[in-house]
Amino acid sequence: MKKNIKLTTLSLLLFGCTENPENREIILGNEEVNCLQINYGMSDQELIKRISAKDRKPDFTLLKKVHLPSNASLCQKQDFIETILYLSSNQRSYTETDPQVSMISRALKGNEEDFLPMAKSNWHSPNSYISDAYISMISDRGMKDFVKKHFSNYPWLIEAITRNGWSKDFKEEIIQFVENKNGHVNYHFATAFFQINDPATEDLILKSFFNSGANRHIFYSRIEKLEWLTLTPSLEKLWQSPDVNKLELAYLAYPLGITGFIPVLDYLANNENGSTYDNPYRSNIDFFNYLTDQNLQPGELKEWLKLNRSSLVFDNKSRKFNLN
Repeated sequence: MKKNIKLTTLSLLLFGCTENPENREIILGNEEVNCLQINYGMSDQELIKRISAKDRKPDFTLLKKVHLPSNASLCQKQDFIETILYLSSNQRSYTETDPQVSMISRALKGNEEDFLPMAKSNWHSPNSYISDAYISMISDRGMKDFVKKHFSNYPWLIEAITRNGWSKDFKEEIIQFVENKNGHVNYHFATAFFQINDPATEDLILKSFFNSGANRHIFYSRIEKLEWLTLTPSLEKLWQSPDVNKLELAYLAYPLGITGFIPVLDYLANNENGSTYDNPYRSNIDFFNYLTDQNLQPGELKEWLKLNRSSLVFDNKSRKFNLN
């Protein structure tokens, strides 16, 4: 795709098309921009104000104004997609069930190669609608060769791989990507490693776990059932790391607590009014009482732990702390 237009620029030009498009000929980079004419039924100022509102839901009224012509040109398709992205600005979320995904999917047909550079996997960005549209399209049409061709340049396609159960077919590409990756590794790679199920990938899994950004608890949840994987030391390391976040602590409290990691008792005692995730025990107090085989009441946990900490011995069979 030769044309490269900033979204904000295009949006303003499209606003101009709503008034008297037949009298306008807008050129940017020697190419006509207003390939798609849209009548929003409101002034430019009203439209800008509406789009600028924060924390919005998808604006169905505006989206219904945007139509893709039959036999649309590449230029029209680009304007169509970029208009949808602009009309989706400032939404509170961007999910694969939003109508923008199916709208964009129609524009991709016949131009599958052209819009890949516009896609992003960041769910905070409207551009994630493009990646969601690709993933849906790939699943519907079984486009494994397309993914093979583009995965190295667009690793967000890992979600299409895992969704279709193709991880073993992409084992070499997945391993190569993670080996060469120094930064953030998307948690969909955890699903891929689970599907590959090869003990030889253990070191790469643990490397990816620590590089999965603020979603390490999600990464963990997708690999925890690999029986050959030794995770406890890595979970303990994460718990004690300076960048561990509250959400991760809430998710890791249960799997570490039942292995005898005593800092979990400190966490539960200091947060007795809270609860942890993926835990059969309803509250932190309930979980503390399970681990210590006590029946303590609110306000008693800290003092009990202070008095008995040095006498606690963990029993791996019962998965509880006993008093020595």
